[in-house]
Amino acid sequence: MLNQPTIEKPHVMKLHGMADAFRAQLETTEAGQLNFEERFAMLVDQQWLWKENRALAQKACRDGFSVLHKKMAELFRELAVADVDGSIGRLLLKLARVDILLLDDFAMAPLKGSERRDFLEICDDRYQRHSMILTSQMPIAHWHEQIGDPTLADSILDRLVHNAYRIELNGESLRKKRGRRPDEAGQ
Repeated sequence: MLNQPTIEKPHVMKLHGMADAFRAQLETTEAGQLNFEERFAMLVDQQWLWKENRALAQKACRDGFSVLHKKMAELFRELAVADVDGSIGRLLLKLARVDILLLDDFAMAPLKGSERRDFLEICDDRYQRHSMILTSQMPIAHWHEQIGDPTLADSILDRLVHNAYRIELNGESLRKKRGRRPDEAGQ
């Protein structure tokens, strides 16, 4: 039996957990001792778990946590407007109270002076109280230079990196994968 197509087809159907579980079953001799129903149940359970735990913010919402998702550029625009119209205190309080603040595209552009100061305040307000998830295509080694001012960069990174979990994703961009036509998916 050719196993590679059996592994590839679930991936094409977006059944990644099931494909991984099947590959794991092939790599262990213990799986051969199970009957069909038991092996199939393991495949289904693994797909279920994969689907449930696929996105951290979605999982947090399902578990009852409040989550706020913002792109960094959007956050900085909102902070600038709030600073001008006098609502900066309310916005910072809102950002401080949410259980999980998910900020997308961190450090993609150098931070301006006001952005550095506002972001330090956000980090300060959340430090050891609430969680923050940052996504970035910029390697962490370059964050310091993107933040700019060395003293503020040290302060921000100290608050971000202390007690942090780092998850590095490898592979092709999800945007590229989603943009493919169905006839290109297997190539």
